[in-house]
Amino acid sequence: MRKRVWIFLTVVAGFCSGGCMTPALWHESAYVTPAPIPNLALIDTPRGILAQYDAAFERNGDLRRCAYYVEPNLKQLSKGGKPAFINPSNTRPGTPIPVFFSRPMRPPDLYAVCPANHASFTIYRRGWVLGPCDLPVFKDEKALAAKWALTPLAVIGDASLVGGCVWILFFPHQPADRPDP
Repeated sequence: MRKRVWIFLTVVAGFCSGGCMTPALWHESAYVTPAPIPNLALIDTPRGILAQYDAAFERNGDLRRCAYYVEPNLKQLSKGGKPAFINPSNTRPGTPIPVFFSRPMRPPDLYAVCPANHASFTIYRRGWVLGPCDLPVFKDEKALAAKWALTPLAVIGDASLVGGCVWILFFPHQPADRPDP
């Protein structure tokens, strides 16, 4: 009986310390965030203001250059969503917008201010202000697809763990070659 109590306590401790695979798989989400130094570039194009920056993928640590048009994506970004990205190499040439860390004393007609944390920017054009615009932070779709693919295996693993514990706790084990008295 004492052995069963110790086995039971060990199993309970394992579950309490995060031994379940399925909740651990879904506990944290991998996100795509702006890189610590995102190398923000803003370009005034005929289609609107194009924002380019370096994004960091938590799933694997990769950095990738991302680009999107600011105005059409404002509503999506204000909700914390993912903008409609475009390929940075497929953009038309435009006029680079100077980016400052604080408002300049003699500002040009069109400029942007990006605070020291590099996570947002505000665009100023002769009496017109757009922003602050946060650089996008969103869930990584590839990491989410991998979670869905691994969920059946995690559920099978959890069921095996529980089934094994039930077997150990409730079915007494006797040696197979024990002689009868």
